Amino acid sequence: MEIKRFGFNRLFRREVQAESAAPAVVEQPPAEPDRLRPNPGTQVLIVDDSKTVHVMLSRILRKYGYETLSAYDGETGLELIATHRPALVLMDVVMPGMSGFQATRQIRKSSDPEIARLPVLIISGNAQPTEEYWSAKIGANGFLAKPFDNNELLDRIEALLYPHAQSVAQ
Repeated sequence: MEIKRFGFNRLFRREVQAESAAPAVVEQPPAEPDRLRPNPGTQVLIVDDSKTVHVMLSRILRKYGYETLSAYDGETGLELIATHRPALVLMDVVMPGMSGFQATRQIRKSSDPEIARLPVLIISGNAQPTEEYWSAKIGANGFLAKPFDNNELLDRIEALLYPHAQSVAQ
């Protein structure tokens, strides 16, 4: 039995023709909406047990000028909140040890008013209505289902951190 090698063009039945008269058309990516630049030193705490989620969120946030802190469980997240005082928390729900709901409840019950008012955005892979309901019930400021659009994430963050600027920017 003879094995034949197929090139890409033969395999997908594409014909390659050189056209020198017509210039190549380059598609432009969709324009990103204008974004508010955070105040220098604005920290966002990412509390999630997935390293992949941490890397992805950190890249997005740093691209737009935010500093990030990382915690892989609820207990560590609470410790970082107490020591670093981030401007916002992105909280996963299902984590080892203390869940995101339990950690958010602890934030809301804090005797420190600055911590108790800290904006918390729940980010969960479980987009069930019960998750959204409990997120609101425990005092989270919003719910975002994974996977999410980067612009939607940034819109939510900006709305929580700069509520008065949102109405002016639109």
